[in-house]
Order: sequence, then C-alpha cells, then structure tokens
Amino acid sequence: MAKFNPEGEPGFSPETNRPLERGWKGEKEEEDRQRALGFIVESGRAKTPEEAEAYLMKINQLKEKLVNFLNTELLDLREVELSNQDRSNYLVGYENDDGMARKGRLENDASIMRSWNSADIEKSDPHIWSLTRGIESDSGAGRVRTDIIIRMKDRGVVSIPDQPTEDMAWRLKEYLDPEELELLKAEHVVERQALIKKLRKEADKLEKPRHAFESPFWEPLAWSKRSEAKNLGSEESD
Repeated sequence: MAKFNPEGEPGFSPETNRPLERGWKGEKEEEDRQRALGFIVESGRAKTPEEAEAYLMKINQLKEKLVNFLNTELLDLREVELSNQDRSNYLVGYENDDGMARKGRLENDASIMRSWNSADIEKSDPHIWSLTRGIESDSGAGRVRTDIIIRMKDRGVVSIPDQPTEDMAWRLKEYLDPEELELLKAEHVVERQALIKKLRKEADKLEKPRHAFESPFWEPLAWSKRSEAKNLGSEESD
C-alpha cells in the first residue's frame, strides 16, 4: 500500500504551517513578557503593570547599550591588546543553552563578538545581573560571583564575568549615561538582596529538624551504620 505523503498533494505548501508557528511563538512571547512584568512588580521595582512596562524597557535599552559596547569599543580594545600579548584582560563569555543541557562557554573570537546584535536580545528577561555564591574548596570561604548577563533569543547568554579588570570597569562607567549607570547599580543591589534572602531561606531549611522522609539521600546510609553499630553492641553484651 502506498504511503500518504501530504507534500505530494495538490495545493500543499509549507507556508500553511507558518501562521500557526508564528501564533504559538507570539503567545509564548506574551506569556514570558507578562511573567517578567509580574516579577518586576512583585520584587518592588514597580508598583503597577504600566510602571513595570517602562522599567523593563529601560533594562532592555541598557542591554542594547551593553551589547553595542561589547562588539564595538570592547572588541577594539581587545584586538589591540591581543596584538601586543598572548591574552586579553577584556574577557567576556558566551554560554549557549539549548533548554535541556548546558553546552558550555564558547570561545569569544572577534566573529562571535560581532555577531551579537541588539535585535537578538530576549526582551522578556528582567534580569541583568547573575549573582551566585560558592564555597572555595581549598579555604572553605564563601565567595559571591557576579556577572552582567544579557540573555539572547537563541537561549544563549552573553556575560561580562565577575571581577573585570579595572580598565574595563572604568571604560564601562565612562560609556554609560548617568541614568543607565544608576540603573545598573540599583539592579545589583536588588539582586544581592534577593541572593541574601535565598541563602537565609536555605540555611533555615538546613537547620530545621528533619523527619526520615525529609532526609537527604545520603542520610539513610549514616543511619544504617549507626544501626549496625548498635546491633553489634547488643550482640557483644549478650
């Protein structure tokens, strides 16, 4: 029996599926935008949806300015430095995430940096900082990592990593308008407060007494060892 092939039928056109695809993408973009506006209001950045719209627009304008800074001024500085030495202090990262697994940081050569376009920025992402806290294995000291991040539509993330060189920070300060610089600072304060709140919540959870069904995966092993020792002690006393 011959298989039915819709592409061979009269009048078939792949264009018929594209309105549905555009409609689905449009709905998702609107859902993401509404979620971002809700986050901005809940986090205290704005009081009304209208104020949240204006705030998100300012964040996106700042991201566009940063992308332009990276692939023009920063790229020129980087290429000059690379011509005089083997590596550059003007380090930026690009991580590509396909939604399932982290693909890893891509090498930031000139062609990659020039491909960053303000039109490709994910406009529904309300974040411009990524703050994470880690523990250094050798000293046990806590350390907060701070990155300026710009999420793109391909799910990749352009980032200026923590501890940038003094020269890069100075040039960025000179490049941004006073209002943009204040927004960048304000966002850092808000994200830092959110991180502190998250860490306190996690600490309270760890300190809370646990029942057997709440225990981490490895704890039953510790219990089994204690039970074996207890049983062994009982056998020896008998």
